[in-house]
Amino acid sequence: MIKKVGVLLLALFFTSFFVIAQNNGTNNVPASTNNVEKAYQCLENLIDDKDQDDISLQEAVFSNLALGSNSKLKSVIDAEKGNNCWPSSSCTIKDTAQVLLAFERTKKNTDDIETWLLDQAGVASELTWFLQIDIENHEQSACTLTYQDTDKKITVNEDMTLSGNAGSCFAISSSGFWLKVNNNCIEENFRISCDKDFITSLLYQRQGSNTIFVSPITHSAAALGTTEEKINSKCFKLGNSCNYEVSLLAAIALDQTGNDVSAFLPYLLAL
Repeated sequence: MIKKVGVLLLALFFTSFFVIAQNNGTNNVPASTNNVEKAYQCLENLIDDKDQDDISLQEAVFSNLALGSNSKLKSVIDAEKGNNCWPSSSCTIKDTAQVLLAFERTKKNTDDIETWLLDQAGVASELTWFLQIDIENHEQSACTLTYQDTDKKITVNEDMTLSGNAGSCFAISSSGFWLKVNNNCIEENFRISCDKDFITSLLYQRQGSNTIFVSPITHSAAALGTTEEKINSKCFKLGNSCNYEVSLLAAIALDQTGNDVSAFLPYLLAL
């Protein structure tokens, strides 16, 4: 998913440069390999004709993405560098992610930039999470939830509805089939044990939406065995709230440089 979105975003970058080139004197020319080459040449000429001080960070980054290595563009980007982030005056996630993509394009070492970006990630509290417990033979089963050093007892009924007191971290959902996770407990580890063979999994939804997303990861155990569920949901924030554009761009950049971005997928998919 992320790789496909990343390819699309990069394609849009290249398309925008092609349109700029057309507007600078190549209008009404049929699209062809020759015209693309002209677009690249036009962009190179625009950069050559500009003084370094007149090239903005955004222009340098996007031109670098289109053209690859260029000493003038590199100098502009380097001049704006903060402590492994960009620009030095404010160090934003968006600008730093764009620089990461530009440096990945030219195969420059980006380890420190990736570390800075990953350190900016926060918990995506904009999602509602549910714990699902399925008894394999649809028999009534007594289950124990363990978290915060306490045990809570619930019952999974024959129709798979739940009853009992699951404690402060959970509330039985309106449908009766799931346990809704309290936002204050998003980072808790939950251990589940039932007296019949069972399966546990996590579900989530965007707040205010009726669409339920099912985590692809499930855990199973024999009777009196134990499974463990932990919510791993991150985003990148502007202020105290997750920001979709920033999260998408940073996740694409981190994915392009070989990082595991699975923790960002629930937020990106649901939003």
